Formats: sequence, C-alpha cells, structure tokens
Amino acid sequence: MQGPSNFFFAELGRAIHARGGSVDRIGFSLGDRLYWRRKSGRFIPCKVSPDGFAAWITQVFDDLRPTDLVMLGDGRFYHRTAIDLARSHPSAPRLHIVEHGLIRPGWLMVEPDGMGSASRIPARFSATPTEDPPAPSPARGASFATYAALDIAYHLPQMLLGPLLRPHYQSPAGLSQWSEYRGWMGKLVKRPGTGRQDRATEAALDASSGPIFLFPLQLEHDVQVTAHGGGESLRSHLKDTLIDFASNAQQNAELVIKRHPLDNGTTPWRSLISATAKDLGVMDRVHYLHGGNLDALLARAAGVVTVNSTVGLQALLAGRPCLTLGTAVYDIEGMTHQGPRDLFWTAPEAPDPDRVDKFRAFLLNHYHVPGSFDGPGARIGADALARRIME
Repeated sequence: MQGPSNFFFAELGRAIHARGGSVDRIGFSLGDRLYWRRKSGRFIPCKVSPDGFAAWITQVFDDLRPTDLVMLGDGRFYHRTAIDLARSHPSAPRLHIVEHGLIRPGWLMVEPDGMGSASRIPARFSATPTEDPPAPSPARGASFATYAALDIAYHLPQMLLGPLLRPHYQSPAGLSQWSEYRGWMGKLVKRPGTGRQDRATEAALDASSGPIFLFPLQLEHDVQVTAHGGGESLRSHLKDTLIDFASNAQQNAELVIKRHPLDNGTTPWRSLISATAKDLGVMDRVHYLHGGNLDALLARAAGVVTVNSTVGLQALLAGRPCLTLGTAVYDIEGMTHQGPRDLFWTAPEAPDPDRVDKFRAFLLNHYHVPGSFDGPGARIGADALARRIME
C-alpha cells in the first residue's frame, strides 16, 4: 500500500521479484504512481471515495488473495481500514507495518501487529530469552535536502492535478500540503534568528548548575500522539508537564522543550510555552530550543518527559530516566519511571542498564532490519525487508 515519499517501495518490489515473489502495488495519490516502477510489479490505482474504500479493498483481497500486506505505518485511513478487513478475510495476509527504526540510524522497523497500543512488543519481550544483538548496520539515509526534494516531488502532482484526477484521495496529513510547505518556507526565513535564540539558550544552560529536564516535542498530528497519546493532545501534555514541573521540581531545576526536527514551524510553540510558563511563575527556568544537539542534551539531562517519542528510548539507552505520558512500547518496568509523576522531578527512577541492553537486542533481532528509506541505505533496507517478508 502507501509507503514513504521516495522509491523505497519500488526497490522493495524489485527485491521481492528477485526472490521469486509477485507484487501488486495499491496506489492512492499521484505521487504513489510517480514513485513506482513497472518492473517492480503491477500498479492498481484506487479511485474510489473513502466511503467506498472498504468494499473496494475487500474485492481486491478476494481477487488477489495476498499472502502479505506491506504499508508505511498503520495510522492512515486506508491502512487502518485495510488492516481491519485483512485480519477477518479468509486469506488473512501477514502484516508488515514499516516505519523508521526505534533504534537509529541505519535501521527500519517492521511491525506485524500494529504501532503504539496495538503492539505486542512489551509482552513478547517479557517472554523472550536473552539474545545477543546483531552486528551494527552500515546503512545510512539521504541528506535532508534530498529528503525534502523527494517529498516535494511526491506531493506536487497531487497538489496540482489531484483535485481533477484523484478528487477522492484522503491525505494522511493533518493540514494541507500547501500549508505544510508555507510553514517550511517561513521556518527557513526565520532560521538566522532562531539560531541566535538557540545559542543564547544553550549558553544559559551551560551556566546552570541545577538539574535539567528535557521534553522533546513530537509532531502535533502524528498518529503516535493522536491515537496513542493517552487521549490528550500534544498541547495538553505540554501544559500538564509545565504544571507538574512548576509544582514539583526543585527551585534550581530547568526544563528544556525541544522542537521536533520535522516540525514545519506553523505551531507557535515558543509563545504558547512562554505564556504558560509566565502564568506559572517559572518563565526563567523554562527554555525552548528550535534545534540543538540532542546527544548533548541527553548527556546532561536529569530526566526526559515524553508522550512516546523515540527520544525516550534514546534516553534509556543513554542511561537517563524517562517518564512516558502516552503508550510507548519501551514503557516497561525496570526501564521507565513507574512511580507517581510528581516524584519524577525529584526522585526519577533510573533505567536498569542490563534490561535496556536486552530490550535493544530484542528490538533489533525481532522488529528491525538494517537499512533506510532513502539514500545509500535504501537498497540495503529493501533487500533486508524482502528477505523478512519471504521467510
């Protein structure tokens, strides 16, 4: 079904064909067609309205009897519907839900059950004997400039011609692509100023002697927040965290809120954070970073508060306490803070290094393949995923 906005799924089709399999690609947008190759398999365009999609995809399953169903994430309307119907269909295809790796860089995640609260990772980890991790992955992705160019080329045909040729297409984005790109242009224009603000903030943090806590923002419309965020929006989680910090942290503690690297800048995070922090009387101890060095922040962090970002797992791997506010597959006893939220600010539970190492090995052995979605690691990832599918 739908994949990343590049040629990765076309590479995957090639790799499956090379191993004797057959591939049918279901495409929805004009970008899906643009990034597919004839030699990768047959392309089946879906031109029905969302209301008619369930009947349409059921007929596809009846006709093709697929053994496997591959898609990027499980939060898109088309993917959620297809998964529900596939599980009850007589052919019952195996699911391969792919995403960026929980362990990065150089790894892709492959989920057979579902993301977030649908995942069986915590239960399976508890029942799996200790294993050695695989060798490090040499795969690397493309530069951000290449990623951006591929993304624009994927979306532009749908933006210009979609209303005429694919009028019923339901985009997975939480806002229009035009708004998305306007936000990126504004972010680019403001970059010199935000860079100066970040340097001033980092200098203030370097001069601080108190504990520093980190809240890494996710994307507001990310399905990990909207579907697996515990029923609250990202803004609500952020406000609750600021209240918790003001009420429970030491007077010399500082809170750093870091913007997601792929946030397009349309949400006025700085002003929202400043207004709340001012009302709570902690404006001088709350800091906002547009960018910043994540590794350096984790090295200094007394703890990380997150909805369910992969930064939480990075914190655990770095030996830092982590509090999750939503459903996270790494929210496991012995790893994340399991006590009351108010105690996290003064007595956070540190992760057990041995348990974290075992969890990392488990993830890599059972839920990851080496590779990336673009750049030099794309072919590595496609070949590795094809091997996993054809097992």
